[in-house]
Amino acid sequence: MPETALEIVRSNLAEHPAVLAWNRLQRLAVEPSEIVVLKKRIKSTVYRLADAGPGGSAIIAKYCRRPVALHERIVYGELLCKLPVATPHFYGTVPGDEEFDWLFFECLHGEQYSRQSA
Repeated sequence: MPETALEIVRSNLAEHPAVLAWNRLQRLAVEPSEIVVLKKRIKSTVYRLADAGPGGSAIIAKYCRRPVALHERIVYGELLCKLPVATPHFYGTVPGDEEFDWLFFECLHGEQYSRQSA
């Protein structure tokens, strides 16, 4: 199922908070070709940074509350990586403002996760 874009950002990309955080994590100055807002809620926002990852791949950037980020960092960075299942590569976290942090993942394409799927 294709991703549904809530918004597509195509200007001032280098100054976008997701790009600034990704560049801090990678210690590089990368500018994506576009930023797609995939999910926007009060407690979290998810972006896709097109052409910003290794080899020009897309990166998923999630900005969420610090306790959620800590939990997801443990799940992706320490637990799922040890299981024989396909999971996105977890690149790491970057502290955000106040009680929020950034998480960065490889963007995977294919069948969307469903709890009903075996």
